[in-house]
Amino acid sequence: MAYSTATDMQTRFPLNELLDLTNQNDQSAETINEDALSVALDDASAAIDAVLSSRMKTPLSPAPFWFRCAAILRVTAFIPVAQARKSKSVTTTP
Repeated sequence: MAYSTATDMQTRFPLNELLDLTNQNDQSAETINEDALSVALDDASAAIDAVLSSRMKTPLSPAPFWFRCAAILRVTAFIPVAQARKSKSVTTTP
């Protein structure tokens, strides 16, 4: 369960920033890479849960507002990882 959504991200960041963050391998992209954003939000939420799980049952529902903010802040670190993961899962044949 993600503590933040793509809509939360779109509300807080300009489109050009989300385009840059979610399409680091394609600077000419004109749409947000929803897959990369979704994986990044899930990874950010998992990082929050990992810290909290020794002290409480996770995931928290409903999540406090600041969780949404924390997840949004962590996404910028996770998007490149999400893209790398996705590109490794795609195989090409010669």
